[in-house]
Amino acid sequence: MDRKKLIYIGLLLILTVIVSITYFSYAFFTHRDEQSGKLNIVTGTLDYKLSSTLLDNTNSITLASGEKARLNIKIESLNEIASKYELFYTTTNNEIEIGYNTNHDLPTGTINKDGTKMVTVIIKNKTESQAKVTFVVEGGFTNNTLAISSGSHLTEYQGNYCEIATNTAYDFDYTGDV
Repeated sequence: MDRKKLIYIGLLLILTVIVSITYFSYAFFTHRDEQSGKLNIVTGTLDYKLSSTLLDNTNSITLASGEKARLNIKIESLNEIASKYELFYTTTNNEIEIGYNTNHDLPTGTINKDGTKMVTVIIKNKTESQAKVTFVVEGGFTNNTLAISSGSHLTEYQGNYCEIATNTAYDFDYTGDV
C-alpha cells in the first residue's frame, strides 16, 4: 500500500474517532442537563366519589314534569394528590333549569388529597315531560386547565333558592320537651 493512502486512512480514522467522541459527549451532557429540570409525573386516573341522598347508584336523579329538587352533592377525592375538579351534568331534557347555590362549595375548584367538597345543586323541571340528570366529576392536575369531555357546566342559580324543597325527610325523637 502506498504511504499516502495509509496516511489518508489514518487521518480518516482519527477524525471519525474525534467526531464520535464529541457527539456522544455532547449527547450525554445535554441529556443530563435536560433531565435536571423535569418533574416526576405519575400517570393514572383521578378518582372521585359522588354522594347524595337523592342520587341513585349511577349518580342520576329523575324529575317528573313540574318537579323541583335541591341536592347537596358531596364530592370526595379518592386521590393521593391535590387536584382540580369540576362537577358537571348530562340530561335527557335541555330545557330544565339547573344551577348551583353559592352557600356551599363551588362546582369547580381545587380539592385536597382525600378531601371533600359539598355542592348545592338546584333543579327545576318546568317541562311537560320527565327529565333525568346525571352528575359527573372530571379531574386534573392543579396547574392544568380542565376541559370536560361531555356534558354541561353548572352555572350559578338565578332563581329563588328558598322555594326549592329538599325532598328529604328528617326523623326526630319526640321527648315531650321543648
